[in-house]
Amino acid sequence: MSLIIKYFSNCHELKEIIFNLNTNNVENMSKMFNNCNELKNLNLSNFSTVKVINMHKMFAECFELEYLDLSNFDISNVINMGLMFYKCYNLKEIKIINIFNTS
Repeated sequence: MSLIIKYFSNCHELKEIIFNLNTNNVENMSKMFNNCNELKNLNLSNFSTVKVINMHKMFAECFELEYLDLSNFDISNVINMGLMFYKCYNLKEIKIINIFNTS
């Protein structure tokens, strides 16, 4: 069974997220934070992305996002990362592991 998460998409006024979400079985994170216009910092270091195959527009149009922690992201199974950071105009830092291979 494929699990799709779009919980935060279009949360225009969301400014902060503090959570411990179990993403162990998630395959599709497409548009998960799409259009969260007010988010400035987002720490997803506790996310399991081992089964994820789709991250299309995951952070698209997060206009105010400045810092993003993806330090434990495993993108080895991801097929679609298209427009993942589309219109993230203020993004200054993305924390990733050394093995963030997008080949």
